[in-house]
Amino acid sequence: MIVGKAFGVRILVDKFFLLLLLFYGSLGLLPQVITVFVLVFIHELAHVLVAWHYGYRVKEIELLPFGGVARIEDLDLASLDPEVEINIALAGPLQNLLLAGVGFALRYFLVWQEGPASFFIHCNLVLAVFNLLPVLPLDGGRIYRAYLMHRMGFKEATEKVLGYGRGMAILLALVGILGLYFSWANISLTFLSLFIYRVVKEERMTASYVFMRFLTRKKRELRDKGLLAVEALMARENTTLGEVVRRFIPGRYHLVFVPKGDWQLEVLTEAEIINTLLEQGFAITLGELVKQRP
Repeated sequence: MIVGKAFGVRILVDKFFLLLLLFYGSLGLLPQVITVFVLVFIHELAHVLVAWHYGYRVKEIELLPFGGVARIEDLDLASLDPEVEINIALAGPLQNLLLAGVGFALRYFLVWQEGPASFFIHCNLVLAVFNLLPVLPLDGGRIYRAYLMHRMGFKEATEKVLGYGRGMAILLALVGILGLYFSWANISLTFLSLFIYRVVKEERMTASYVFMRFLTRKKRELRDKGLLAVEALMARENTTLGEVVRRFIPGRYHLVFVPKGDWQLEVLTEAEIINTLLEQGFAITLGELVKQRP
């Protein structure tokens, strides 16, 4: 559900997040609810600022029960660069840890009352820790996928992280049910397992269409502008796809020239490079890609 705009970015609220706000609001915890809402927004704003730093445009922020998702228009390229994805993903949890530190300082110097300060600190720590779980689309899942992409392709890394997410959702559901039965946990744990299972399912569908989205975006840019600037790069055969993709500029279509032998040139298109990177990973060289051509 769209609730407004900030800095030209649409703000959406997930239905689970809305239900959580309404539930705790009905218990007379409105100040705490507002605090959570603001902290989640700040968490996502940190992602937006780092994405802007790298030149990516953010089209919308969706607030989730324990964090959110900043959707980047050029997500295809941002997700395919491990360094960029890690830095964007870390921004949110680091922001929460920074705010928790501020809360500790204010409480220590008696500037802030114990009750509100403790809740503020607790919320920030929960947001930071939860978002670092290795589950997509949470920040920890994106960081772990970026780490795996140094050894395998985007698709395989995504499947591996999604598998952890499914397992974690099932484990939390079992623990939640046992906790309710033995009265040492509340319904929040079961709610959390349902939320994780749902977002894992949605992320699988999204990841399956990364290459298709990439091609669609290029076609849309060509249709809207009538022309698309071509960026030519020349690289040696031993250059990895990871090194090449980091030179790609959003809004342009790239052709990569690979000299062979007596300066004969092989021409690789951006689409070929992205598709191979998704399948085989960053470590594949241009020379290996040329050999794989039919």
